[in-house]
Amino acid sequence: MKEANEPQFHDLKTMYFPYSAVDELYALCQKCRLTSKAVNEDFLDCFMEPCLSGLPLH
Repeated sequence: MKEANEPQFHDLKTMYFPYSAVDELYALCQKCRLTSKAVNEDFLDCFMEPCLSGLPLH
């Protein structure tokens, strides 16, 4: 995350997957029995957070 906050990387709008989101996603998949077809890139993007504190969430 330190490197993502460097000025030359600001335009990349870097995101990360926090551990709390991994835990929440795992519980959701177990409870709702989600398949790999349901858990796609767009779905996972909902759990991502920006590396830069000044970026909007989505």
